[in-house]
Amino acid sequence: MTFMSAIPRCAFQVKSNLRSIIDEENCIGCGVCVVACGRKVFRYDYVNKKAKVVYPYNCMVACQTCVNLCPSNAISFQRNEQTEREQIQRLVKDYNIVKKAKKALAEREDEFRLP
Repeated sequence: MTFMSAIPRCAFQVKSNLRSIIDEENCIGCGVCVVACGRKVFRYDYVNKKAKVVYPYNCMVACQTCVNLCPSNAISFQRNEQTEREQIQRLVKDYNIVKKAKKALAEREDEFRLP
């Protein structure tokens, strides 16, 4: 088990409140976000020919693949009053990530040692 697996699957999204949003007026219905998102955040509305955010908690912080691929700039992220770095640093502290990383380094020294 890796130290990152100790973090609940959607902890970053639940705690940070950082979620993708589709501007339906700008969405051209190409479906690139739907097929490109490996986390399956989006589904396609075949009736209205538009992508929809259906599983926002599957979204991964800092991925932004959908934002970068969207040809019409229809996707953005909802943000709260903290910067993204502040949110993530708070999670690093809350989940003792540094301690878990150091433990993983000690346990897997052969894997991480310089060649």
